[in-house]
Amino acid sequence: SDLGEIAAAKYGDNVNIIVYTGGCKSWKTKGISSKTNQIYQVKDGGLVRLEDNMGSGVMTDKKTLTEFIKYCAGRYPANRAELILWDHGGGSLTGFGYDEKKANSSSMTLSKYCPY
Repeated sequence: SDLGEIAAAKYGDNVNIIVYTGGCKSWKTKGISSKTNQIYQVKDGGLVRLEDNMGSGVMTDKKTLTEFIKYCAGRYPANRAELILWDHGGGSLTGFGYDEKKANSSSMTLSKYCPY
C-alpha cells in the first residue's frame, strides 16, 4: 500500500522517484518479484520497471546500496538528491533494515559503514 501511495502522489516534472525492491519473501504489489531485486520509477501514477533483474544481493549489504546509488546518479544526474531507506529500523544501536530472504544477514549499522 505504501508503494501505491507514493505512486499516487503528485510530483514536479523535474523530480525522479526511483525505487529499489528486494529482500521480501512476498510482495503484495502485483508484478514485483520476490526472486530478484528490481528497480522501478514512479511515473504517471504507477510503477514503471526499469530493471527486471538486479541479482539477489542482500538488501542490507553496503555493496547493494552502493550499486543502487551509482545506478541513480549515473542515469538521473541532479543538483540535489535524496535517499530514503524505507523499512523498520532499530536506530543507531541495532541498525536499519532486514532482508527476509537472507535471515542470517545483519542490519545496516553505523559501525559497519562508519567505523570511526
